Amino acid sequence: MPEFPEVYTIVSDLNKIFSGKKIVSVKVVDPKLAKPSPKDFETLVGNKVVSVFQVGKNIVFSLSGGNFLLFHLRMTGRLLLSLEDRFKNSSCIVLGFENATLFFTEVRKFGYGEILSPNKFSQFKQKLGQNPFEISDDDFYKKVKSKNTICKRVLLDQEVIAGIGNIYASEGLFFSKLNPNTKTKDITKENVVNLLNSIKMVLEDGIKHRGSTLPDESYVDVYGKAGIHQNFFAVYGRAKKPCIKCKNTIVEERISGRSTFYCPFCQPLKSNTEGLLV
Repeated sequence: MPEFPEVYTIVSDLNKIFSGKKIVSVKVVDPKLAKPSPKDFETLVGNKVVSVFQVGKNIVFSLSGGNFLLFHLRMTGRLLLSLEDRFKNSSCIVLGFENATLFFTEVRKFGYGEILSPNKFSQFKQKLGQNPFEISDDDFYKKVKSKNTICKRVLLDQEVIAGIGNIYASEGLFFSKLNPNTKTKDITKENVVNLLNSIKMVLEDGIKHRGSTLPDESYVDVYGKAGIHQNFFAVYGRAKKPCIKCKNTIVEERISGRSTFYCPFCQPLKSNTEGLLV
């Protein structure tokens, strides 16, 4: 579940805690989630953390030995400083540092940790688009227009723009007044710029609120605490509730197997660019 604001929050905390600290022990509990292999994780011992940074939805430790340790949390992965009872049976990788212990837990086993050489890491980064705060209006427009799809799908395409998931795509589309089913061929440069600005706005709000924690609590920060941005959603998870702007009813629709929320009055579907800008 963690999207850009949640990963940003985790990375910010990890950087403060572990930057400059040495890894003194490694324990791999679930070998399947340690890539390329558990044996490779033994080489982490003795490395210092140069920095922790974000690449899309990925959390990356830059190590003094030159390699990178990447965690992708997927839907239910967590990085925690301590294990409460609810997390104890899902511990997969344990990293001991000079000053603290970091637990990677994963209930559904979709997330993973991976050690990458500088070359492999470079190749990994090249497959992803820029993050929303780095990409220019022109580059985003070119990438959007190069895809023959609909707005919602293009926002979830990590090769177009990295870090956006289901929640912030729905929220960004609402504030840009674009229907999620609007075809990319039907939107203008102004529409795309407005969309990018709206995406940045909802991500900034998400960061300010330390992320969104849904009822399943799949996301918590490194201290095991929930974010509060779910209390400020405009459309996500608000099906059948009144729109915050027009008071008409928010609808839910499945797009590419994912729940999508929007207001059909504030976000009318257009078959051409006429009327898309409000």
